[in-house]
Amino acid sequence: MVEERCDIVGTPSASECGRPSRHDGGGTRTWRHVVHLPGVQFDHTHRAVFLSDKFVRSLRAMPTLNSLTIVGMEVMASCFLYAAAIFGTRLCQYYFFIRAVRRRLSALHQGILMETSPANLPPAAVGLGERLRQMIENNRKRNIKPTEKASAAITRDVLLHGW
Repeated sequence: MVEERCDIVGTPSASECGRPSRHDGGGTRTWRHVVHLPGVQFDHTHRAVFLSDKFVRSLRAMPTLNSLTIVGMEVMASCFLYAAAIFGTRLCQYYFFIRAVRRRLSALHQGILMETSPANLPPAAVGLGERLRQMIENNRKRNIKPTEKASAAITRDVLLHGW
């Protein structure tokens, strides 16, 4: 969630509150946003992102995948996908786990299963899910690389071809 806000005591300038400033030295208007993501911490000195200790503790406190109900599986899968997005993990290697979860949730939505029904994930899906869980619990910092700017020639070619 991105919010425009000001956490400065006193009477800050417009640019400090996320409002457009008159000039930033180059004569262009600027906006400053404060990004708040629950369960995420930023290391600005090393340009890295990682999960908060509270998020990792709550994930460790969850029961194993083969003992979950449908609702518990939904909560855990949601946490897994959120954390995988933070780490920049490619989800194609966890395809069968995600497919098994999607099928259980689809059956819940259709009224075939109840929220309190056991998830009964296939053993292969449980293995993939537990592997993803271990990767998240290791909580390695992800270094954020500055984005590279596309050259004007590439941008022009893309616009001409309608991509």
